[in-house]
Amino acid sequence: MKEAVPGDEPTFGLKSDFYTFSLEALARELVEEPGRVRVEEWTEDGIVHLDLEVAPPDRGRVIGRQGRTADALRTVLEAVGRRRGIECDMEVVD
Repeated sequence: MKEAVPGDEPTFGLKSDFYTFSLEALARELVEEPGRVRVEEWTEDGIVHLDLEVAPPDRGRVIGRQGRTADALRTVLEAVGRRRGIECDMEVVD
């Protein structure tokens, strides 16, 4: 495990960059093929939308039973968004 070094933290140009980075990091921990995790970010009407794409065999891992894992990811993103004043939505895409 890499030791944290002060000043070595990622920097985020836009407020919403944090969400893309965070969602990618969380999704990579859930899947078998972390190299195939992609997050596309777009904004509409002041809402940051994140489209999460993973390898087809990993879709079930990020969606979870009855969508519980995906709902948990959305809850985390929404909670952080409220603190930062950004509305955020996430979808798992094919």
